[in-house]
Amino acid sequence: MPTRIMRGRLTGLRLLSITMAAALPFLLMLQVIYIEAQRQAEEEAIAASEIVLRQTETMLNQAVNLTGVLATLAAQPCDQVAAQLQQIGAFRPYFRSLFLVRDDTLYCSSATGALQLPIPHLTKRPGPLPMGRSLYILPGTPKVPDRPALLVALRLDGGRGAIATLDGQYLQDLLAAASPRDRFAMAIVLKHSGSVLAGPGGSPLTTPGLDTLPPLPSERYSLSVHAGIQPSVIAALRNQLLAHYAPFMLLASLLLAYAAYRFHMQRLSMVAEIRRGMRNNEFHVHYQPLLELASGRTSGVEALIRWNKPGAGPIRPDLLFSVAEDNGLALPLTRHLFALIQRDVESLSFPPGFHIGVNITAEHLASTDMIADVQRLQQALHGKAPRLVLEITERKVVPDTDAVLKNIQALRAAGVQFAIDDFGTGHSSLAYLERFTVDYIKIDRGFVSVINTDAVNAPVLELIIALGARLDVTLIAEGIETETQAAYLRGKGVKYAQGFLFARPMSARALQSWIDSQSLQDPGSELGSGIAG
Repeated sequence: MPTRIMRGRLTGLRLLSITMAAALPFLLMLQVIYIEAQRQAEEEAIAASEIVLRQTETMLNQAVNLTGVLATLAAQPCDQVAAQLQQIGAFRPYFRSLFLVRDDTLYCSSATGALQLPIPHLTKRPGPLPMGRSLYILPGTPKVPDRPALLVALRLDGGRGAIATLDGQYLQDLLAAASPRDRFAMAIVLKHSGSVLAGPGGSPLTTPGLDTLPPLPSERYSLSVHAGIQPSVIAALRNQLLAHYAPFMLLASLLLAYAAYRFHMQRLSMVAEIRRGMRNNEFHVHYQPLLELASGRTSGVEALIRWNKPGAGPIRPDLLFSVAEDNGLALPLTRHLFALIQRDVESLSFPPGFHIGVNITAEHLASTDMIADVQRLQQALHGKAPRLVLEITERKVVPDTDAVLKNIQALRAAGVQFAIDDFGTGHSSLAYLERFTVDYIKIDRGFVSVINTDAVNAPVLELIIALGARLDVTLIAEGIETETQAAYLRGKGVKYAQGFLFARPMSARALQSWIDSQSLQDPGSELGSGIAG
């Protein structure tokens, strides 16, 4: 891909990430504001429902007590109790009228005196009153048909009873007061009949578009209060919260955008420093020996690029390669590694059969220059005896293209061997085994570290070892730090190993001293490792 296009894409990605960082506080706060507005509206509606329920229960308590008093008068002649009935009704708040029942018939009223009226004429329900106390919500009564009423009835044995009629206007006023400016639709609903006394905002059971809440039931009476929130209430709360938090959201957006900008500028600066570091010879190579587990002989090394940045000290390899791969520098950096190895090899001497392992990236493996780059390195190694092993990493997926397959086939024909590095940690390890012919599988240190533990990934190590044996692929264990780990792997038939138990990465000069002090393996033995890890 041309450098100009690559840089253009990277610039676009940086701008996109900065924009997303700036938008993140708004996106998060909008969600929080939405939830908070909903919560506040629901709390207000619940509080209003509780007020309506408490006041309704207070009225019903008076009505229940009153029907108990009136029941003592039932069955007495109306002319004897009418005055007392009128007096009771006149000095009681909330009540429209009081009735006495005899033989399941209304025979005396606090409003009209004597009468003979069937019970269904008042209750709008067929048949006599049920035994005990009962509640009714009516759209109107015979004398006041245009205003609702709440009836509390008490029926005793022998068809006697009493009825107290609460004026529904009190309840409607209560519903209106609990929901100023029609913020909520509220209603009192009888459980047994489903009768509804709605407030001025309508019934939440029938008004569309409301955010309805679960009903608030009475613990004493067979009724509940229902509430529904008007959409405008939630919208107004959101606007208020948005106006309140907007300055903080703006500040957070600016800070995050600036942090993202600084992060990218730092990485851009690091890109320039990597380029300058390659020009100024700031990079060097450390070599970590690989040993044959059965004999303990050194069989090869893994070449690891290192950067000791002036003024900053050693740079972490993972950070170095992350910046390089994200900014189109992986290929130049790998070529620079090849050149550094060539330079080191000039001053080194290796025994026959020795191997040098070098990491390659997906981009390099798919490059048209891959074969030429590797051939130059091979030529430098040819007179020194080491065989070259290229390790395929999983930092980026290797594309399944004809160019990749042709490069691998050509290099294998030229004597280059291949390994899969950090096997089992990426998403492509098994796919690589299916697509490419490899000579080695390097078991990641994460699986080695769980030997003799109860970690959940401990069985994976057994599977990798079994897979290597089945595919006839040589296994290399990475990151061995204890003799227990080495003994376990040796017993499982793992052939090669590297780790701090044996040797740490070392300079080329130290490597020569190491080689001179070791009893090296036979020229015909295998192995190699490697990449810039």
